[in-house]
Amino acid sequence: GGYGRREIAPFSDIDLTVVPRDDSDDEGVRRLYRALHTALTDHSGYEFAYALRLVADAPALDAKTQAGLLDARLVAGPARPLEALLEAFEASFSPADFLLAKLAERDTALARGERAYLAEPDLKEGVGGLRAFHAANWIGYALGGRLRPADEKVEELLRARNLLHLCAGRRADRLTR
Repeated sequence: GGYGRREIAPFSDIDLTVVPRDDSDDEGVRRLYRALHTALTDHSGYEFAYALRLVADAPALDAKTQAGLLDARLVAGPARPLEALLEAFEASFSPADFLLAKLAERDTALARGERAYLAEPDLKEGVGGLRAFHAANWIGYALGGRLRPADEKVEELLRARNLLHLCAGRRADRLTR
């Protein structure tokens, strides 16, 4: 997500994916989770979640998880497990299923009433917001394109969202009067 894209705002949640070298080290993963949870949630106040992904899981991943993998970056540890997961993901990727899921996801988001030209727009999920750029990027990838880096307009939205978080002292994505 935002952490992988290097777009995390000051009060955003942090979602990490743990890709073990093999699936036999359950206790090591639990220890890692407890340590991260203590550091990120208890000491800093961030909301933290993690997912354990095995390379063998790649063909069964849902579109939301697949989008997260498109934005993935290595944070710590050996690169090979993540590379293997990404290779398995690409080998099993169904562009048509992904496109249908992402288009349905955007339709659902827009059906919640968010419209263009609002006096108080949602900078993350609203029409023309960050998620619109992300969805267009993911859909472009599914159609055979490359993931595009954020341009100056996306960077402007990111700066405004960061300022909203800082001014509110909490997660705040709606630009209010």
